[in-house]
Amino acid sequence: MTIAARNAALRIGSFICFLVVIGSAVVMSRIVTIPLDRVYEAVGPLEARVFPSGDVAGSILWTAWFLGFIPVFSFAAGLLFVRYFRKTTAPEIFFFIVFLMSLVFDSMKLLNVLLIAENLPIELQNLVTRVVTFGYVFGVACLFLSSLYSAGIDYQKTEAIVGITALISFAFAYTIPVNTLVFYPNLIHRVGDGSMIPIVVTFMYTVTFLNLVQSAIRSTSWSDVQLACAVLLTAAGRELIFRGAGPVGLSLGAILLIAGAVWFGVKKYSAYLWV
Repeated sequence: MTIAARNAALRIGSFICFLVVIGSAVVMSRIVTIPLDRVYEAVGPLEARVFPSGDVAGSILWTAWFLGFIPVFSFAAGLLFVRYFRKTTAPEIFFFIVFLMSLVFDSMKLLNVLLIAENLPIELQNLVTRVVTFGYVFGVACLFLSSLYSAGIDYQKTEAIVGITALISFAFAYTIPVNTLVFYPNLIHRVGDGSMIPIVVTFMYTVTFLNLVQSAIRSTSWSDVQLACAVLLTAAGRELIFRGAGPVGLSLGAILLIAGAVWFGVKKYSAYLWV
């Protein structure tokens, strides 16, 4: 992928993130007008199973507020990375940026709050859950691909890899069953049997970290060790944000994600001082 094509693709991604920021603001403006008792009535029957704290409406609305800021972070992070790495086609940086931009799919969860509170067709909630699942799997796969290039893979057909990864993620999200009778605190329905996606994602995270550790061992570079730690922090933050609900888990996830992304960016920028 040429620098011009890479930057064009990332600018399109940034523009999409910007549109999602606007869309999230519109959805949040509608959510804040929903009475808490209506939210409670909509998901109250699920309280004993997935809301052990008992504060159903509070947990949902707090999570919704937090998710409203996710596209802002994704948009800002994408712009900063594009700005500072605009003269390099390094695939590991490209895929890391795409991973950060994929976080905007999490904001789609906001729609589920509206759909449930307004008692709209369950098929729409099914669709939202599938879209969020696609973004989640695609993002983790991009982080995995970033680690492959950091480990030394030399395949340069970046466009083909992105397309194939997106296609596989789409097929996975489209075909996996969604149980719309179970609604989780992270504002999506149960996907598959509840364990399939965690197994797939854990495998990708494990291989990602091992790739970076292998790279650090081979190069005997302290900088590569720090990169592995940065990606580990980023992955941990990503998981807490995707699965978390309530102020503690989501706030910790945001801190880890931001710290990991900044650490990764600083170390890579040091390696590309000519950028």
